[in-house]
Amino acid sequence: ASWTDWSVFDELKVVSDATGNTVTTTEYNWQDTLFLALGANYQYDDKLQLKLGVAYDEGASSDEFRTAGIPDATRYWASLGKQTDFSGELKGTINILSLGYEYSF
Repeated sequence: ASWTDWSVFDELKVVSDATGNTVTTTEYNWQDTLFLALGANYQYDDKLQLKLGVAYDEGASSDEFRTAGIPDATRYWASLGKQTDFSGELKGTINILSLGYEYSF
């Protein structure tokens, strides 16, 4: 779990070096966010480990302040994976192979 203090980033001001005047201001008005993730490994046997995970990531911007330059939305993840140990089977090669798949929506 993590919390990000996005609300301190209200706006971005571009100031001219020559005049010291503000050239442009972009308002963000982001909200603080929470990220949660949970994962588990299951040791099926000596050679195979199965992996599963889910995550939730809150978006920092609301529809009112969302821009094409920094698109943001709440996201969910689901992931699956496996790790196979080939020790003793394949001499002189990589002994562990991990594969994973993640889907974000």
